[in-house]
Amino acid sequence: MKTWLILVTIYACFFFWYTDMGGKLSEDEIQDFLIKYDQNLRNFEMPSGSEDDFYISSELRKDFLRKFMEQDTGRQFIMVNSIEMNKNPEDVAGANSGESADQLMSRY
Repeated sequence: MKTWLILVTIYACFFFWYTDMGGKLSEDEIQDFLIKYDQNLRNFEMPSGSEDDFYISSELRKDFLRKFMEQDTGRQFIMVNSIEMNKNPEDVAGANSGESADQLMSRY
């Protein structure tokens, strides 16, 4: 009996730790995220001459982000990233020449 009680307690702790109980975002949370988005946008350095296009597209992204947060149900989702590693990756800036795909991924 003691063993089952310990196992149930461990399972319950894991369940409540792993399961998102937060639900939908409140309007205050959405506003906080959008303020943070604007702050990050101001700190972003863009190539000169592209400011107009950048700010137009950033407003579209902000509208999309707001709509996404307002319509989000708060339920969990699972995402799987399936990556096929290149056997002979090209040299990339910031990495040593001839590094394997695993070595390049570890830099990421």
